[in-house]
Amino acid sequence: MRFKLLIILLTIISACKQESNIDNPNGIWTDSEISELKSIIYEFDQILTSEYKTNSEEAYTLFSKIIIEEGGIPDLNGFKRISTEIKNSEVFDKIWIISEGSLVLKYNSHYQKYLKELGKKSNLINFYSERFESSGGIQPSMTASLLQNIKKLDLKDKNHKLIFAVHFLTLFNQ
Repeated sequence: MRFKLLIILLTIISACKQESNIDNPNGIWTDSEISELKSIIYEFDQILTSEYKTNSEEAYTLFSKIIIEEGGIPDLNGFKRISTEIKNSEVFDKIWIISEGSLVLKYNSHYQKYLKELGKKSNLINFYSERFESSGGIQPSMTASLLQNIKKLDLKDKNHKLIFAVHFLTLFNQ
């Protein structure tokens, strides 16, 4: 009886600790790039939770609310540091390019393929992916969609957090 109870308890604990992983459709990311992507998410989370002194999901919501209210991206402590780290990362050229001194999403990139695959599971990400594909860059409608639909993003899903972080770090560096 104790053994069964222990197994059930361990199963519950294990299920609670499971986190989503970053999707890797068709192996577009290497293991080291996935580690870097996870680091981007972790650092972005740390910046927001530190600034807003709340849990991760609520911090993303507050960040979105402030952008809507103030009409711009706040210069949070840590954004410049993470931006420098990104520019020196292995995964950088699979997501971004530098154009006229600004960070922009790279068209026909691994990241664009990643967005397209994730869009098959989420209408919000599909909208985002289609706008990027048709315009070749971040458009105001993409930003508005993320901000206004923050509650529709599954912020326990690292893929959704990555898209959010990449989006706003890109805009921060323009």
